[in-house]
Amino acid sequence: MKSIELRKVPCGETFTVFGEEYVVLDHVDGGVLSIRKGIWKKAVFDRSGNSNLVQADMREALAEYSDFLKSKGMKDDDLLVQHIDLKATDGTRVYGYLDSTVALLTLEQYRDAEMAQLYQQYLCAGPLGYLSDLFASLGYDQPQERALTFYAPMFFLYSVYDGQGDTPLLQQLLNAHWAKMWAQMGGEG
Repeated sequence: MKSIELRKVPCGETFTVFGEEYVVLDHVDGGVLSIRKGIWKKAVFDRSGNSNLVQADMREALAEYSDFLKSKGMKDDDLLVQHIDLKATDGTRVYGYLDSTVALLTLEQYRDAEMAQLYQQYLCAGPLGYLSDLFASLGYDQPQERALTFYAPMFFLYSVYDGQGDTPLLQQLLNAHWAKMWAQMGGEG
């Protein structure tokens, strides 16, 4: 396997460390801001409806992930402490800041142009373009419209999932969407 200094990995590229795959989002203070490439664990932000990350149940899941990485060889000084701006969606800073090595991406980070481009690549235009190309290669007519019809409900369900976690209703909606799309594409059952 190829080895490269982490700070030399370009934004948007994938790297593997401690047996986990990550995508580089930014180069910050001699380190790398990255996001795990796949889902590690399904977790609700907070079971009581608390919207402050400092106090939310999600902190337990993040600590658990840090412990998981340590079990795979990570040392405390392998991760840089991030000073995270917890600005609310209304622009106020009632939640202040959080210093953490393992955290969630915040809206403030998404406002960065490079972050917004990566968000588009991984969750918006990227999947839509991929599906459009896939449907075109399979000979379906109107591949862009078909891709939008297929992906838009999935994107919506991702967004709902981020706020509520896994619920029976979300599973039911996803299964219904898959069945409908399968039938429209000529599939059986």
